Amino acid sequence: MIAKRYGRTEETVCVSIDHSACMVMGGTFDGSYMLTITSLSMISPTCNKRNAALISEWINNNLGVVGTRGYIRFVDPDFANYATGGTTMLDLMEREELTRTGAAEKAGIIRDKSVKRSMSRHRSKKERTSY
Repeated sequence: MIAKRYGRTEETVCVSIDHSACMVMGGTFDGSYMLTITSLSMISPTCNKRNAALISEWINNNLGVVGTRGYIRFVDPDFANYATGGTTMLDLMEREELTRTGAAEKAGIIRDKSVKRSMSRHRSKKERTSY
C-alpha cells in the first residue's frame, strides 16, 4: 500500500513492525500505532494530507485500528543525510548528473541546493524554538 501511494516498487520500501509493542494511548492499551514515513521527494503538505487520510483508512480497514488511535509522522531528510550502500543520496545524484551531462559544474549545483535547503531548515527550526 505504501509503495503504491508513493509510486515506488515494493523493493524500495522498507517496513518495520513491532507487533507486540506495549503502547498506552489515551489511557488504554487498545490497538494503536505510530508510523513514520521517510521520503526524499514525496513529502509536502498536500501529499501528506491525502496520504494521511488514505493510510489511516487502510489501517482501520485492514488492522482494525481507528485513525484517532495513531500518529503518522512524515519526514523529508536532506539528500546528504540519507544513504544506502555506503553512499549518500546526494553523492548518487551528483554521480548521475555527471554521467548524464558530463559537466562537473552541474553536479555542484545539486550540492549547493541541498546545502541551502539544509540551512533553511536549520534556520526555521531555530526560529520556531526561539518563540
